[in-house]
Amino acid sequence: MEDVYSHLPSVWSIPKVVRDLLWTVTSPHVLNGDRFPVLPEEFGVEALKSPLVIDWLKSLVEDPAPLMTFLQGK
Repeated sequence: MEDVYSHLPSVWSIPKVVRDLLWTVTSPHVLNGDRFPVLPEEFGVEALKSPLVIDWLKSLVEDPAPLMTFLQGK
């Protein structure tokens, strides 16, 4: 997980909602095929190597409001 964490601030300075998102995405057992058969288990880990995803996470660290809005609408 060095790739994504080397581009983000200290884990404790990341808003909790973004830390929770990171934990979920980097936990293949959460995204297993039994629960979400459309996603391969390695989906999140591989996605975190993408510069686009890293930039998106950085923007959520700076302003988690879009993530909060999305979650509150669910």
